[in-house]
Parts: sequence; structure tokens; C-alpha cells
Amino acid sequence: MPAVRRRRAPRRFLITGLAALLTATGSVVVTAAPSAAAPVRWAEGRFTVDTTSPAPPTVSSTDYPADDGWYGGPGIPGQFTFSAGGDTDVVGFRYGLASGPMADVAADAPGGSATVTVTPDRDGPRTLTVEAVDHAGNRSPATSYMFRVRSTSPTITDGNPTAGYGQPRTLTFTPRMEDVVEYTYRLNDGPEQTVAAVADGTATVTITPTRPGYNDVYVRSRTAGDLPSGEGTYRFHLATKPTVSSVEYPINKIQGAVAGTPGTFALQAGMPGVTEFVYSFDGRPTQTVAAGPDGSASVGYTPATAGLHRITVYTRTGDGIVSETFSGTFYASRAS
Repeated sequence: MPAVRRRRAPRRFLITGLAALLTATGSVVVTAAPSAAAPVRWAEGRFTVDTTSPAPPTVSSTDYPADDGWYGGPGIPGQFTFSAGGDTDVVGFRYGLASGPMADVAADAPGGSATVTVTPDRDGPRTLTVEAVDHAGNRSPATSYMFRVRSTSPTITDGNPTAGYGQPRTLTFTPRMEDVVEYTYRLNDGPEQTVAAVADGTATVTITPTRPGYNDVYVRSRTAGDLPSGEGTYRFHLATKPTVSSVEYPINKIQGAVAGTPGTFALQAGMPGVTEFVYSFDGRPTQTVAAGPDGSASVGYTPATAGLHRITVYTRTGDGIVSETFSGTFYASRAS
């Protein structure tokens, strides 16, 4: 019985990972599968690999021109046009504001242009970065388009800047935009409130702050055409620290009675409604003393050693509001 010859399967050469070839230039040789009925022949196909970057695009805008002027404002959108300048390899663009995410847009035709809407989020000089992208995915060097966004934040004028804790303040909002019809404002992290503007575009409100220390007012305006402004801010400080004085041991001075001499420390509230003082000497556990009707109290302390000593005091109202903390030093002398 004649031997049976096993027919070998034809070899197949599979080209994969074409994307990996985009890192080099040259040609790719493709071989045809050998046939049992015909001698092996080599068929050569050549692919051109494009690694050439396109030219940088041009950028223009009538809403935000790249000149020395100030335009628009935060939250006010503008249109920007990108052009490939006729380079038919270019099919799209990547763009984004500096330090922000990039977006993609297709050109209206190979080598054409695209128009996008960009909304600045803050005022001041801004830079739009744009790259052209060709059909092979190559990106051009970036074009940096710098434009200036004007400040539209309302100004805030305090009619009673020396008002203390719990005392009213009259604030006037003045626009930096045309045709402002209303303002939205809030005190610290409180709820937003809206007030209508009068004929000249201003508005006046009254606030009564009760937060010890620093307070912030935030305000935005809106025009009749529904254009928003940037956010204006105003910070002021409500001094609520109590004051401390002593005849025997003057506060924050390098002089005082001899150590072991009893001292009296007069405490005076720095805001209305105080019902008690919380105090400590030399880092010892805090103690509490009730405030009199005039917001004052006195406590005694006898420093046992010569040198610097420390007192800290804060106050509390009947509603539980705590003041800023007073911290001071006093000096006890050595016996002569």
C-alpha cells in the first residue's frame, strides 16, 4: 500500500498592529499565501506611513479679539473660528482653554475650518490652545490665542464699615455691565437673595452680620438680556474679642508686681449679648465666670513664679455664639 502523503496547510502571513507602524516611515511587504498547485510567489504591497505634522491652525474671534481690548466677561460665551488654511490633510481640531480639558471638533471639509463656542469662567487674560489634526491622527504644533476677558463683577460699597457685631450695614451694589436689572447676593454661606436694580443699575440692601471674625458678601448681576456677571466679593471683620486689663500685671508689658502678689484681671466683652467668659491662665483647665449686665467681669490670679505668664479669654452669648479668643501675656517680677 503506497504511503499517504499528508498535505501541509498553506502558510498564512497575517499583518497586525498597523497602528504600531505609524511610528516609522517606509513600506510594508505583504506576501501571498503559497498554493500547493503553484510555486510560491511573492506579491508586494506598499503602504505609505504619514508621520508629518500639519501646520498650526489660525484662530480668530469677533467676540474675543486678540488685541489689547477687554471683551465679554465670565460666563459670557464667544465664538472662535479655527482654519487649516487649505491643508487638505487636516480633518479636525483639538482645542481648550489653558489648564482646562481639550475638546475635538471636525472641520467643515478637508483643509477647511470649524467654529466653536467657548465660555470663559473668569476674567483677565485667557489663552485658547488649538491644534490641527490630520487624517492620520497627527497633531500640529499648538497655536496659542490670547484674549482678554473684562471684569464684570459688581462693586460693593459699605455704608457703615465700622458697624460691630449684630449691627446693620447698608451695602450698595454697582454694576460693571450695561442694562443690569437684578442682583443675586448672599452673606457667608447663607441663602441667596435677589434684589431688583433701580434705574441707574444699582441696588441697596441691608445685612446684619452675627458671625464673629471675618465675613464675606458675594454678589452677581444679570442683564435684561440674561447675561450673567462675574462674582463680586466684599470681606469685613467683626472684632468680637474681649479685652483684658490688670493694674498689678499689665497685659503685654514686661513689667508687673512681684511673683506671689494677687492680681485682679478685668474682662470686657467685645460684642453684645455676652453672658459668660471662659478663661485660662498659663494653659490650665478653663474656668467660667458670668458676665454682668454691662458685659464685664473680673477674675483673680496669683502667679507663683517670676517671668512671663499667659491668659486666654473668649466669651459666649446666651444663644451659644462664641467670640474670637483673646490671648495675652503678663510679667511677674522677681523679689529684690
